[in-house]
Amino acid sequence: MNRRVEKANFLPQSRFINNMWKIYFKYFFLALGGFCMLQACQPASVDRGVPTFPMPMEADLWELPDALDEISGLAWYGDDQLVTINDEVGSFFIYHLDQRKLLEEMKFEKRGDFEGAAYVAPYFYGVKSNGTLFKMHANSRKLEKFILPFTKRNNIEGLTINHNGQLLLALKGNAGLQGEWEDFQAVYQIDPSAPKQALLAYQLPVDGDTGLSGIACHPKRPEVWILSHRSKELFVVHEINGQLIKVYKLDKGRFPQAEGICFSPEGRLFIASEKGKKKHGVILAFDDFE
Repeated sequence: MNRRVEKANFLPQSRFINNMWKIYFKYFFLALGGFCMLQACQPASVDRGVPTFPMPMEADLWELPDALDEISGLAWYGDDQLVTINDEVGSFFIYHLDQRKLLEEMKFEKRGDFEGAAYVAPYFYGVKSNGTLFKMHANSRKLEKFILPFTKRNNIEGLTINHNGQLLLALKGNAGLQGEWEDFQAVYQIDPSAPKQALLAYQLPVDGDTGLSGIACHPKRPEVWILSHRSKELFVVHEINGQLIKVYKLDKGRFPQAEGICFSPEGRLFIASEKGKKKHGVILAFDDFE
């Protein structure tokens, strides 16, 4: 009689323990799977062979109006103002930093994929991802259009003007002219007076999720700063010899999709990011740092 009681008590306890182990392993593997998926969504960490630093805290931040939710190119305009572009609208926008508002919109083309903006008085420059370059006079609004030796496979994302007055274009896609594939990431140089010819200016390795998305030249040092929003990196390249000097890592929280970059004449750095899953696009400012 006692044995039957002991056996009857033992079986429910055994089932209880077994059920607990099943529940434990179920949630353990669910958690493990979620962790692996999270890790897979993070940009691959690649050793670039140069010093790598976290991006410092911004000195200021601007939440942008709806018209700039898809902010892409960015350039210094003067008098505390930036010129920027929305990658779905063919317009140059003038944004006043101190007043924190849009001052003006200058339309130059209908809808498209516009990915870069630059300014050197008296001309605004904009570029489509397929290689169409726009040049607008700031006063007369006279517009010129040029077909560059690129295609949509090159996927141009960045545009700036260097210290010699040459346009620099950062390619997110294929690095070769006319959309040809090459085993590197490319920045090309174009003379604004002869914009149909392009010379390879800088090369970056194709590692991890690298995809160039913006470019700017430092006003006081011979450096070219190049964004890669997919890998969340900011490359600093020597302007003369093209060597990679250092890398800054961008965190996804502050830079969901960083596609615009420029400097003020004093060396203050501005980075623009599309809104991504946030409410607004943003511009962040960073004081000059080493």
